[in-house]
Amino acid sequence: MSLEEEEHDKTLKELNNELKSLNDQKESVSKENDLLKQHLTQFEQEKQNSEMELDHANQERRRLEDDSRDLHNRLDVMKEEQRQLEINQKNNSIQLEEFVHENERIRQQIRERDRVAQNLKERARARILESEAKVHDANSKSRSPPRRMR
Repeated sequence: MSLEEEEHDKTLKELNNELKSLNDQKESVSKENDLLKQHLTQFEQEKQNSEMELDHANQERRRLEDDSRDLHNRLDVMKEEQRQLEINQKNNSIQLEEFVHENERIRQQIRERDRVAQNLKERARARILESEAKVHDANSKSRSPPRRMR
């Protein structure tokens, strides 16, 4: 073999070695790409799951906010009802107090009327007794039998 052929052989071997090295590198890069593609697929799946969880969490948050608003509205209504009940209770207490005072005033008027009636009754009895005594005295003086009233 000639020197030129030997150099070609040597260059060919070197090129084959480089080609083999490049093929090895290509295979290694392909494996890494496949691994990265798997990671990307897994990441995309996790991303999709996270987005679904986020959507669910946002729906739950909106539902809780709606419930909270409803509860606050109900609380406001109940506070207003309580305020009205307190006003009614105060008015009822005032009316009851007025009723008690009016009742006591009426009782005093009744007691006063009864006292006046009792006085009138006693005076009437006294007058009747006085009249009977005068009639009796008059009858005794005239000694005539008492007249009966018809």
